[in-house]
Amino acid sequence: MREFGHLISKSLRLGLRAYPNPSPGEEQLVECYNLRPSQTNLIGHERIGTIHFPTITLSTLLDDLRIYYKLDETSGTFQDSFGVAHMSQAIPDSEDETLMASVTGIISKAAYTRQRNAAGSAEGARAPYVAALNLNNTSFTINIWCKWSDKAYPALGYPIYRKREIFNANTNYEWGLRWYGNSEGAFGFRFERGNGTNSITDTIDASVDIHEDTWYMVTVTYDLLTTTLYVRVSNATDGFEADSGFSTTVSTMPNGTEPLILANQGHTAEGAINFQYDEFGIWSRVLTLAERQTLWNDGAGITYPFILGI
Repeated sequence: MREFGHLISKSLRLGLRAYPNPSPGEEQLVECYNLRPSQTNLIGHERIGTIHFPTITLSTLLDDLRIYYKLDETSGTFQDSFGVAHMSQAIPDSEDETLMASVTGIISKAAYTRQRNAAGSAEGARAPYVAALNLNNTSFTINIWCKWSDKAYPALGYPIYRKREIFNANTNYEWGLRWYGNSEGAFGFRFERGNGTNSITDTIDASVDIHEDTWYMVTVTYDLLTTTLYVRVSNATDGFEADSGFSTTVSTMPNGTEPLILANQGHTAEGAINFQYDEFGIWSRVLTLAERQTLWNDGAGITYPFILGI
C-alpha cells in the first residue's frame, strides 16, 4: 500500500492510504486518517473515512487503431480523434443542408446527410490520403454506426464510405461500403473491393431487414492470412451480429492514395432518404469477438478512447 499526507492547516493534516492493484472492475480503496503535523505515518491513528474510486481499464481497442471519428462536430471539420486524417465537408447539396447537423447520434451527435435524386447531389466529407488509410497487405476492421429514415426507394446502392475520389463512378476505386437493396425489398449492406482503377472485383453482402430510425453497427473485417472478409450487422431489433455475409477469396485491398469519403452521391431514386452516421473507426487487425461486443455495448456503443469501468 502507499501512504501520503496533505497539509490541511497548521494543526491538521489529512493522511491517505491507497491499496494498490485492484482487480479489473474493482474499486480503488483510499482510507483517510487524521494526523498531526509532527506525525509521519498512519500507524495507530484515527481513520476518519474511506473513499472509493472506480478503476479505469484501458481497452485493447486502442491497439492497432488507425483512425477514429466521433462525428460529433457541428462546424469546421470532423476530427480524427486518434490520428491526423481529419475530414472536411466536401460537397453540400443544392439545398445547402449540412453534414454537420445537430442530430442525435448513438453517442452524442452524429453526421447527417440527405441523399436524393440527381437534381441535387448529397453531402459528403473528405479526408485527404494519409498512410493510415492504406489497407494494402494488412488485416483490418472497419466499424461504423448508421441509421436510415424516410425510406423511399432502396433499389440503388447509396454509399456509406469509400476510398476513392467523389466523382467519376468507379475511377481509382479501392474499397467501400454502401446501403444496398432491390425493388423486391431485399435490403442490406454491401462491401466492395475495387481493383484500384475502374472495376469492382469483389462484393460481399449482408442481407438484413432495414428498420427505419434504427441504428445499425456495421463491422467489416478482413483476415489477410485466410483472405476472408466478413460484413457483420448488429441492431437493437435483431441483436448483436444477427446478420452477416462473407467471402474466403478476397485479395488484399489495392495499394493506392485515394482520399476517404463519407457519404456523398446523388441518385435518380424516387424521393429522398435521410442517413445518419456515427462512431467510425479503422483498425489494422481483425478485432476479436469480445472487442466487437465492447463496441456494440448492448446497443449503446462506446467511443474513443474506449475507457472501461467508469
